[in-house]
Amino acid sequence: MPRSAEFYYTGNVVVAVSAATALALDTQILVVTRSREPFIGRYSLPGGHVEPGETAQAGAVRELAEETGLNLIGQLLEDVGTFDTPGRDPRGNYVTRAFAAVLGDVPVVRGDDDAATAEFVPAGELLQAGMAFDHAEIVVQALGLLLARHILVTVRPAG
Repeated sequence: MPRSAEFYYTGNVVVAVSAATALALDTQILVVTRSREPFIGRYSLPGGHVEPGETAQAGAVRELAEETGLNLIGQLLEDVGTFDTPGRDPRGNYVTRAFAAVLGDVPVVRGDDDAATAEFVPAGELLQAGMAFDHAEIVVQALGLLLARHILVTVRPAG
């Protein structure tokens, strides 16, 4: 079987809205619905291919704006990590660098480019519904990072 050394680099952004909820799973996460295969119709994180001469973060922010209309240029993004498990994408060898941002309010977003829709979905609902590729793993890792760094704040219910 021939081996391919060709890799494709992508960037994704986990955009969370901190509402000081009792549970991290109530945190709203920005997702798009894929309009193309693979995983047509499934939730995924906004993002896509990094262009030549572009950093992974710049590519992720550009793709976020193209797919949702949300512009995070100049915003502080947290580095969630690199995701490169073989077979994570049925199209080939994809390496993704993921970033996270926390917003105070839910902005208006729209599906565009290769995203059929864009919307904010509670993390628990999103993880239960399932996501394309390994994006559920990215969301879980991003939430853990944001909680550990006290960037995403949860409160304990009174009682």
